[in-house]
Amino acid sequence: MRKKPTLTEDILRNILRNRRFLNMKWRRQFPIHTYIADFYCHEYKTIIEVDGSIHETKEQKILDQKRNLTLLQL
Repeated sequence: MRKKPTLTEDILRNILRNRRFLNMKWRRQFPIHTYIADFYCHEYKTIIEVDGSIHETKEQKILDQKRNLTLLQL
């Protein structure tokens, strides 16, 4: 996904890049635990996940819940 981001990821990247948003440093496609966060700010320990249409299936929603619970515990 790093080479072909979704339109939403691309728009958000343009907002977050070069400390344009609240002077926060964001990293894109950052590995955390066994997951890859779409955007991560180390200073504030904040993750942004951009979930597109692939996340609409029941199976993916279950995986997303598991991911969210795991990341909240770190």
